[in-house]
Amino acid sequence: MADYNMKKDVKQSTATSSMVIREWPSVGKYRIRAIRSVDGKMCSIDIREYVSNDEFEGFTRRGLRLVKLSEVKALIKALSYVVESGVIV
Repeated sequence: MADYNMKKDVKQSTATSSMVIREWPSVGKYRIRAIRSVDGKMCSIDIREYVSNDEFEGFTRRGLRLVKLSEVKALIKALSYVVESGVIV
């Protein structure tokens, strides 16, 4: 797996009661972030489209939030299959 330099700064989300605890480099128009609820009870991985144009700048509703470890493992398994089988070249 690739070694990513993660931003270590913690940012408070303005739209929800959550904090960004890690942010990985952008993948195309998508941003990948680890998010923790303010109360510290829930962590999730958020993969979301980020738009920056004259009309709007910010995260869109296009994306997904993984809250269970089984969801993260299933995504890793699916992406590993895509990479190893050459589905996308």
